[in-house]
Amino acid sequence: MATSDRHRPEIVVGLVATPPDYPAQVVARLTAELADRLAERVDADVRWTVRESWGDVAPRRGRPVEACRRLTSRPSRCLGR
Repeated sequence: MATSDRHRPEIVVGLVATPPDYPAQVVARLTAELADRLAERVDADVRWTVRESWGDVAPRRGRPVEACRRLTSRPSRCLGR
């Protein structure tokens, strides 16, 4: 990571594929391209990080914090309670 990257704010986007077959292939393709596209189309001054995960059971609808905690090593950064 370049020195200038450390000073830019970071937004982490999490993608969860369930079950880990075809959805996981789609998530892998999205993960490879999404950060660059977000920088081009939304905000180039932000460092976009895309993380992927998969599981046997999808997080319950309306429970984004649960999904966030599955994807991050720092669950305290997830919004919500």
